[in-house]
Amino acid sequence: MMSTKKNTVFNNALWLSVVHFSSYIIPLLEVPILARALGAEAYGSVVVAISMALMMSIFVEFGFNISAARAVACKSPSEHGSIIGNVLAAKFVLFLLATCIVAPVAWFSAFESTLIAPALLYFFAFAFSPFWYFQGVQQMILPAMINFFMRVLSLLLIFLIVTEPADAVLALYILALCGLTNTLVTMVMMWVKVTSVTFTLAGLRGKLAEGWHAFLYRSSGDMIGTLSPLVLGATAGPYAVGMYTPADKIVRAVASLQTPVLMAFFPYLSKVIHDSRRESFLLVGSVVGASLVIALSLYFLIPYVIVLFVGEGFADAIVLAKYLLLIIPLRMFNQSIVMAVFMPSGKDRVAGYPMALAVLWVASAGYVLASGFGALGMVWALISCEFFLAVYFLILARRLT
Repeated sequence: MMSTKKNTVFNNALWLSVVHFSSYIIPLLEVPILARALGAEAYGSVVVAISMALMMSIFVEFGFNISAARAVACKSPSEHGSIIGNVLAAKFVLFLLATCIVAPVAWFSAFESTLIAPALLYFFAFAFSPFWYFQGVQQMILPAMINFFMRVLSLLLIFLIVTEPADAVLALYILALCGLTNTLVTMVMMWVKVTSVTFTLAGLRGKLAEGWHAFLYRSSGDMIGTLSPLVLGATAGPYAVGMYTPADKIVRAVASLQTPVLMAFFPYLSKVIHDSRRESFLLVGSVVGASLVIALSLYFLIPYVIVLFVGEGFADAIVLAKYLLLIIPLRMFNQSIVMAVFMPSGKDRVAGYPMALAVLWVASAGYVLASGFGALGMVWALISCEFFLAVYFLILARRLT
Protein backbone atom coordinates (compact mmCIF):
# COMPACT_ATOMS: atom_id res chain seq x y z
CA MET A 1 0.00 0.00 0.00
CA MET A 2 2.78 2.45 0.91
CA SER A 3 4.55 1.62 -2.38
CA THR A 4 1.35 2.38 -4.31
CA LYS A 5 0.97 5.72 -2.54
CA LYS A 6 4.55 6.68 -3.35
CA ASN A 7 4.10 5.70 -7.00
CA THR A 8 1.08 8.02 -7.08
CA VAL A 9 3.18 10.81 -5.60
CA PHE A 10 5.95 10.33 -8.17
CA ASN A 11 3.40 10.29 -11.01
CA ASN A 12 1.91 13.47 -9.56
CA ALA A 13 5.38 15.04 -9.47
CA LEU A 14 5.98 14.10 -13.10
CA TRP A 15 2.76 15.68 -14.35
CA LEU A 16 3.12 18.72 -12.13
CA SER A 17 6.54 19.14 -13.74
CA VAL A 18 4.86 19.12 -17.15
CA VAL A 19 2.50 21.89 -16.01
CA HIS A 20 5.32 23.82 -14.34
CA PHE A 21 7.72 23.74 -17.28
CA SER A 22 5.02 24.43 -19.87
CA SER A 23 4.13 27.54 -17.86
CA TYR A 24 7.75 28.67 -18.33
CA ILE A 25 8.58 27.48 -21.83
CA ILE A 26 5.41 28.34 -23.75
CA PRO A 27 5.24 31.97 -22.52
CA LEU A 28 8.88 32.31 -23.58
CA LEU A 29 7.92 31.09 -27.06
CA GLU A 30 5.03 33.58 -27.11
CA VAL A 31 7.41 36.52 -26.65
CA PRO A 32 9.10 36.56 -30.09
CA ILE A 33 5.83 35.69 -31.89
CA LEU A 34 3.79 38.46 -30.26
CA ALA A 35 6.56 41.06 -30.21
CA ARG A 36 7.28 40.69 -33.94
CA ALA A 37 3.61 40.64 -34.96
CA LEU A 38 2.33 43.44 -32.71
CA GLY A 39 5.31 45.75 -32.43
CA ALA A 40 6.72 47.22 -29.23
CA GLU A 41 3.82 49.49 -28.26
CA ALA A 42 0.93 47.06 -28.83
CA TYR A 43 2.88 44.16 -27.33
CA GLY A 44 3.65 46.30 -24.27
CA SER A 45 -0.07 46.95 -23.80
CA VAL A 46 -0.78 43.20 -23.88
CA VAL A 47 1.99 42.52 -21.36
CA VAL A 48 0.60 45.18 -18.99
CA ALA A 49 -2.87 43.64 -19.27
CA ILE A 50 -1.56 40.13 -18.57
CA SER A 51 0.54 41.35 -15.64
CA MET A 52 -2.47 43.07 -14.08
CA ALA A 53 -4.61 39.95 -14.57
CA LEU A 54 -1.98 37.72 -12.96
CA MET A 55 -1.55 40.06 -9.98
CA MET A 56 -5.31 39.97 -9.41
CA SER A 57 -5.39 36.18 -9.77
CA ILE A 58 -2.71 35.81 -7.07
CA PHE A 59 -5.03 37.74 -4.74
CA VAL A 60 -8.05 35.53 -5.59
CA GLU A 61 -6.01 32.32 -5.42
CA PHE A 62 -5.24 33.36 -1.81
CA GLY A 63 -3.02 30.40 -0.95
CA PHE A 64 -5.79 27.87 -1.65
CA ASN A 65 -3.43 25.75 -3.77
CA ILE A 66 -1.75 24.96 -0.43
CA SER A 67 -4.45 25.23 2.24
CA ALA A 68 -7.32 23.74 0.18
CA ALA A 69 -5.12 21.03 -1.34
CA ARG A 70 -4.08 20.04 2.19
CA ALA A 71 -7.72 19.97 3.32
CA VAL A 72 -8.74 17.73 0.40
CA ALA A 73 -5.78 15.41 1.03
CA CYS A 74 -6.57 15.03 4.73
CA LYS A 75 -10.38 14.79 4.60
CA SER A 76 -12.57 11.93 3.44
CA PRO A 77 -14.20 12.14 -0.04
CA SER A 78 -17.59 12.75 1.59
CA GLU A 79 -16.24 16.08 2.93
CA HIS A 80 -14.76 17.26 -0.38
CA GLY A 81 -18.03 18.85 -1.51
CA SER A 82 -18.10 21.34 1.35
CA ILE A 83 -14.40 22.15 0.86
CA ILE A 84 -14.95 22.86 -2.84
CA GLY A 85 -18.08 24.92 -2.19
CA ASN A 86 -16.46 27.06 0.50
CA VAL A 87 -13.29 27.63 -1.55
CA LEU A 88 -15.24 28.62 -4.69
CA ALA A 89 -17.47 30.93 -2.65
CA ALA A 90 -14.41 32.56 -1.07
CA LYS A 91 -12.79 32.95 -4.49
CA PHE A 92 -15.93 34.54 -5.89
CA VAL A 93 -16.00 37.14 -3.09
CA LEU A 94 -12.30 37.90 -3.66
CA PHE A 95 -12.91 38.03 -7.43
CA LEU A 96 -15.64 40.66 -7.02
CA LEU A 97 -13.47 42.65 -4.63
CA ALA A 98 -10.46 42.61 -6.96
CA THR A 99 -12.61 43.47 -10.00
CA CYS A 100 -14.34 46.39 -8.27
CA ILE A 101 -11.00 47.84 -7.19
CA VAL A 102 -8.85 47.25 -10.27
CA ALA A 103 -11.28 47.58 -13.20
CA PRO A 104 -12.18 51.27 -12.55
CA VAL A 105 -8.50 52.08 -12.03
CA ALA A 106 -7.65 50.41 -15.35
CA TRP A 107 -10.53 52.16 -17.13
CA PHE A 108 -9.47 55.67 -16.06
CA SER A 109 -5.74 55.09 -16.43
CA ALA A 110 -3.49 54.75 -19.44
CA PHE A 111 -4.52 51.10 -19.65
CA GLU A 112 -5.90 50.29 -23.11
CA SER A 113 -9.68 50.13 -22.58
CA THR A 114 -10.23 47.56 -25.36
CA LEU A 115 -8.06 45.12 -23.41
CA ILE A 116 -10.09 45.26 -20.18
CA ALA A 117 -12.66 42.61 -21.19
CA PRO A 118 -10.13 39.96 -22.36
CA ALA A 119 -7.92 40.79 -19.36
CA LEU A 120 -10.85 40.06 -17.02
CA LEU A 121 -11.42 36.73 -18.81
CA TYR A 122 -7.71 35.94 -18.42
CA PHE A 123 -7.96 36.87 -14.74
CA PHE A 124 -11.02 34.65 -14.24
CA ALA A 125 -9.34 31.69 -15.98
CA PHE A 126 -6.30 31.68 -13.73
CA ALA A 127 -8.07 32.71 -10.52
CA PHE A 128 -10.63 29.87 -10.64
CA SER A 129 -8.43 27.04 -11.85
CA PRO A 130 -9.28 23.90 -9.79
CA PHE A 131 -5.78 22.43 -10.00
CA TRP A 132 -5.62 22.58 -6.20
CA TYR A 133 -8.34 19.90 -6.00
CA PHE A 134 -6.59 17.44 -8.35
CA GLN A 135 -3.33 18.09 -6.54
CA GLY A 136 -5.04 17.25 -3.24
CA VAL A 137 -6.56 13.98 -4.51
CA GLN A 138 -3.28 13.24 -6.36
CA GLN A 139 -4.92 12.78 -9.78
CA MET A 140 -2.92 15.19 -11.95
CA ILE A 141 -2.42 13.25 -15.18
CA LEU A 142 -5.50 14.29 -17.17
CA PRO A 143 -5.62 17.91 -15.89
CA ALA A 144 -1.91 18.29 -16.74
CA MET A 145 -2.46 16.95 -20.25
CA ILE A 146 -5.38 19.33 -20.80
CA ASN A 147 -3.33 22.25 -19.49
CA PHE A 148 -0.42 21.45 -21.79
CA PHE A 149 -2.71 20.96 -24.83
CA MET A 150 -4.50 24.30 -24.31
CA ARG A 151 -1.21 26.17 -23.89
CA VAL A 152 0.14 24.68 -27.12
CA LEU A 153 -3.14 25.46 -28.89
CA SER A 154 -3.00 29.12 -27.80
CA LEU A 155 0.59 29.36 -29.07
CA LEU A 156 -0.38 27.85 -32.43
CA LEU A 157 -3.42 30.12 -32.85
CA ILE A 158 -1.35 33.22 -32.05
CA PHE A 159 1.27 32.17 -34.59
CA LEU A 160 -1.35 31.61 -37.30
CA ILE A 161 -3.79 34.46 -36.65
CA VAL A 162 -1.98 37.38 -34.98
CA THR A 163 -0.12 39.28 -37.72
CA GLU A 164 -0.29 43.06 -37.04
CA PRO A 165 -0.58 45.62 -34.20
CA ALA A 166 -4.35 45.82 -34.67
CA ASP A 167 -4.54 42.18 -33.52
CA ALA A 168 -3.49 43.00 -29.92
CA VAL A 169 -7.01 42.53 -28.55
CA LEU A 170 -7.41 39.31 -30.55
CA ALA A 171 -4.14 37.97 -29.14
CA LEU A 172 -5.27 38.55 -25.57
CA TYR A 173 -8.67 36.98 -26.29
CA ILE A 174 -6.91 33.86 -27.64
CA LEU A 175 -4.78 33.56 -24.49
CA ALA A 176 -7.76 34.24 -22.23
CA LEU A 177 -10.20 31.87 -23.94
CA CYS A 178 -7.71 28.99 -24.09
CA GLY A 179 -7.03 29.46 -20.37
CA LEU A 180 -10.74 29.74 -19.67
CA THR A 181 -11.46 26.53 -21.60
CA ASN A 182 -8.84 24.74 -19.54
CA THR A 183 -10.43 26.00 -16.31
CA LEU A 184 -13.99 25.12 -17.34
CA VAL A 185 -13.10 21.59 -18.52
CA THR A 186 -11.20 20.78 -15.32
CA MET A 187 -14.00 22.39 -13.28
CA VAL A 188 -16.51 20.00 -14.89
CA MET A 189 -14.17 17.09 -14.14
CA MET A 190 -14.07 18.13 -10.49
CA TRP A 191 -17.86 18.54 -10.40
CA VAL A 192 -18.35 15.00 -11.76
CA LYS A 193 -16.18 13.57 -8.99
CA VAL A 194 -17.99 15.48 -6.23
CA THR A 195 -21.75 15.38 -6.72
CA SER A 196 -22.84 17.47 -3.72
CA VAL A 197 -21.17 20.89 -3.44
CA THR A 198 -22.25 23.06 -0.50
CA PHE A 199 -21.01 26.17 1.30
CA THR A 200 -21.79 28.20 4.39
CA LEU A 201 -20.75 31.68 5.47
CA ALA A 202 -18.86 30.16 8.39
CA GLY A 203 -17.09 27.74 6.03
CA LEU A 204 -16.24 30.59 3.65
CA ARG A 205 -14.68 32.61 6.47
CA GLY A 206 -12.86 29.49 7.65
CA LYS A 207 -11.26 28.93 4.23
CA LEU A 208 -10.11 32.55 4.08
CA ALA A 209 -8.57 32.17 7.54
CA GLU A 210 -6.89 28.88 6.56
CA GLY A 211 -5.47 30.37 3.37
CA TRP A 212 -4.17 33.63 4.88
CA HIS A 213 -0.69 32.47 5.92
CA ALA A 214 -0.19 30.42 2.76
CA PHE A 215 -1.22 33.54 0.82
CA LEU A 216 1.37 35.61 2.66
CA TYR A 217 4.04 33.02 1.88
CA ARG A 218 3.27 32.54 -1.82
CA SER A 219 2.47 36.16 -2.70
CA SER A 220 5.52 37.46 -0.83
CA GLY A 221 7.77 35.18 -2.86
CA ASP A 222 6.29 36.50 -6.09
CA MET A 223 6.57 40.08 -4.84
CA ILE A 224 10.29 39.73 -4.08
CA GLY A 225 10.93 38.72 -7.68
CA THR A 226 9.02 41.78 -8.95
CA LEU A 227 10.35 44.24 -6.39
CA SER A 228 14.11 43.78 -6.80
CA PRO A 229 14.44 45.12 -10.38
CA LEU A 230 12.11 48.04 -9.53
CA VAL A 231 14.24 49.08 -6.53
CA LEU A 232 17.43 48.58 -8.51
CA GLY A 233 16.14 50.71 -11.39
CA ALA A 234 15.20 53.52 -9.00
CA THR A 235 18.64 53.57 -7.36
CA ALA A 236 21.19 52.44 -9.95
CA GLY A 237 19.49 53.09 -13.29
CA PRO A 238 18.45 51.01 -16.31
CA TYR A 239 21.95 49.74 -17.16
CA ALA A 240 22.20 48.00 -13.79
CA VAL A 241 18.76 46.45 -14.31
CA GLY A 242 19.79 45.28 -17.78
CA MET A 243 22.81 43.47 -16.35
CA TYR A 244 20.96 42.13 -13.32
CA THR A 245 17.82 40.78 -15.01
CA PRO A 246 19.34 37.99 -17.21
CA ALA A 247 21.27 36.58 -14.25
CA ASP A 248 18.22 36.86 -11.97
CA LYS A 249 15.88 35.13 -14.45
CA ILE A 250 18.25 32.19 -14.91
CA VAL A 251 18.76 31.69 -11.16
CA ARG A 252 15.05 32.04 -10.39
CA ALA A 253 14.18 29.48 -13.07
CA VAL A 254 16.71 26.99 -11.69
CA ALA A 255 15.64 27.60 -8.08
CA SER A 256 12.04 26.78 -9.02
CA LEU A 257 12.90 23.34 -10.43
CA GLN A 258 11.91 21.63 -7.17
CA THR A 259 8.47 23.26 -7.04
CA PRO A 260 6.55 20.49 -8.89
CA VAL A 261 8.15 17.81 -6.71
CA LEU A 262 7.29 19.66 -3.49
CA MET A 263 3.74 20.37 -4.64
CA ALA A 264 3.27 16.72 -5.59
CA PHE A 265 4.55 15.42 -2.23
CA PHE A 266 2.59 18.02 -0.25
CA PRO A 267 -0.76 16.12 -0.03
CA TYR A 268 1.02 12.85 0.84
CA LEU A 269 3.15 14.49 3.54
CA SER A 270 0.07 16.22 4.97
CA LYS A 271 -1.33 12.75 5.69
CA VAL A 272 1.76 11.14 7.22
CA ILE A 273 3.48 14.10 8.91
CA HIS A 274 1.80 13.49 12.27
CA ASP A 275 3.06 9.89 12.39
CA SER A 276 6.60 10.45 11.14
CA ARG A 277 8.61 13.44 9.93
CA ARG A 278 11.43 11.28 8.61
CA GLU A 279 10.19 11.32 5.01
CA SER A 280 9.74 15.10 5.13
CA PHE A 281 13.35 15.69 6.18
CA LEU A 282 14.60 13.13 3.67
CA LEU A 283 12.86 15.13 0.94
CA VAL A 284 14.42 18.37 2.21
CA GLY A 285 17.87 16.75 2.27
CA SER A 286 17.44 15.40 -1.26
CA VAL A 287 16.38 18.80 -2.60
CA VAL A 288 19.29 20.60 -0.92
CA GLY A 289 21.79 18.00 -2.11
CA ALA A 290 20.56 18.32 -5.68
CA SER A 291 20.65 22.13 -5.42
CA LEU A 292 24.31 22.10 -4.38
CA VAL A 293 25.23 19.94 -7.37
CA ILE A 294 23.26 22.21 -9.72
CA ALA A 295 24.77 25.42 -8.31
CA LEU A 296 28.33 24.06 -8.51
CA SER A 297 27.81 22.89 -12.10
CA LEU A 298 26.34 26.23 -13.12
CA TYR A 299 29.30 28.09 -11.62
CA PHE A 300 31.47 26.73 -14.42
CA LEU A 301 28.77 26.88 -17.10
CA ILE A 302 27.27 30.30 -16.36
CA PRO A 303 29.48 32.31 -18.77
CA TYR A 304 28.25 30.16 -21.66
CA VAL A 305 24.64 30.19 -20.40
CA ILE A 306 24.56 34.00 -20.20
CA VAL A 307 25.98 34.41 -23.71
CA LEU A 308 23.48 31.86 -25.07
CA PHE A 309 20.61 33.58 -23.25
CA VAL A 310 21.31 37.27 -24.05
CA GLY A 311 24.32 37.31 -26.35
CA GLU A 312 27.67 39.11 -26.07
CA GLY A 313 28.20 42.35 -24.17
CA PHE A 314 26.86 41.20 -20.79
CA ALA A 315 30.11 40.55 -18.91
CA ASP A 316 28.74 42.17 -15.73
CA ALA A 317 25.77 39.79 -15.82
CA ILE A 318 28.18 36.85 -15.64
CA VAL A 319 29.78 38.26 -12.47
CA LEU A 320 26.37 38.89 -10.90
CA ALA A 321 25.17 35.41 -11.84
CA LYS A 322 28.12 33.76 -10.09
CA TYR A 323 27.14 35.51 -6.85
CA LEU A 324 23.44 34.84 -7.36
CA LEU A 325 24.15 31.10 -7.59
CA LEU A 326 24.47 31.18 -3.78
CA ILE A 327 20.74 31.79 -3.70
CA ILE A 328 19.93 28.43 -5.33
CA PRO A 329 20.71 26.10 -2.36
CA LEU A 330 19.42 28.66 0.16
CA ARG A 331 16.10 29.19 -1.65
CA MET A 332 15.65 25.47 -2.34
CA PHE A 333 16.22 24.74 1.35
CA ASN A 334 13.75 27.44 2.42
CA GLN A 335 11.05 26.35 0.00
CA SER A 336 11.48 22.65 0.69
CA ILE A 337 11.41 22.93 4.48
CA VAL A 338 8.28 25.10 4.32
CA MET A 339 6.45 22.84 1.86
CA ALA A 340 7.65 19.52 3.32
CA VAL A 341 7.74 20.21 7.07
CA PHE A 342 5.89 23.30 8.24
CA MET A 343 2.84 23.49 5.97
CA PRO A 344 1.94 19.77 6.10
CA SER A 345 1.97 20.24 9.90
CA GLY A 346 -0.48 23.14 9.57
CA LYS A 347 2.14 25.67 10.72
CA ASP A 348 1.50 28.15 7.90
CA ARG A 349 2.12 31.12 10.19
CA VAL A 350 5.77 30.06 10.49
CA ALA A 351 6.29 30.78 6.78
CA GLY A 352 3.78 33.59 6.14
CA TYR A 353 4.98 36.42 8.34
CA PRO A 354 8.74 35.85 7.81
CA MET A 355 8.17 36.04 4.05
CA ALA A 356 6.26 39.30 4.47
CA LEU A 357 9.23 40.65 6.47
CA ALA A 358 11.54 39.39 3.72
CA VAL A 359 9.76 41.68 1.25
CA LEU A 360 10.46 44.65 3.53
CA TRP A 361 14.09 43.58 3.88
CA VAL A 362 14.63 43.35 0.12
CA ALA A 363 13.01 46.76 -0.35
CA SER A 364 14.99 48.53 2.39
CA ALA A 365 18.36 46.72 2.35
CA GLY A 366 18.22 46.50 -1.42
CA TYR A 367 17.67 50.25 -1.68
CA VAL A 368 20.60 51.05 0.64
CA LEU A 369 23.04 48.54 -0.86
CA ALA A 370 22.09 49.23 -4.46
CA SER A 371 22.59 52.96 -3.89
CA GLY A 372 26.21 52.30 -2.97
CA PHE A 373 27.14 49.18 -4.93
CA GLY A 374 24.69 49.05 -7.84
CA ALA A 375 23.41 45.66 -9.01
CA LEU A 376 25.87 43.82 -6.78
CA GLY A 377 24.29 45.52 -3.76
CA MET A 378 20.87 44.17 -4.73
CA VAL A 379 22.40 40.72 -5.13
CA TRP A 380 23.78 40.83 -1.58
CA ALA A 381 20.42 42.01 -0.25
CA LEU A 382 18.75 38.96 -1.83
CA ILE A 383 21.44 36.54 -0.61
CA SER A 384 21.26 37.91 2.96
CA CYS A 385 17.45 37.65 2.84
CA GLU A 386 17.55 33.96 1.88
CA PHE A 387 20.32 33.29 4.44
CA PHE A 388 18.37 34.84 7.35
CA LEU A 389 15.25 32.90 6.32
CA ALA A 390 17.26 29.65 6.18
CA VAL A 391 18.68 30.18 9.69
CA TYR A 392 15.21 31.02 11.06
CA PHE A 393 13.54 27.99 9.44
CA LEU A 394 16.35 25.65 10.55
CA ILE A 395 16.04 26.75 14.19
CA LEU A 396 12.26 26.29 14.10
CA ALA A 397 12.57 22.87 12.42
CA ARG A 398 14.90 21.69 15.20
CA ARG A 399 12.38 22.85 17.80
CA LEU A 400 9.59 21.11 15.94
CA THR A 401 11.40 17.77 16.07
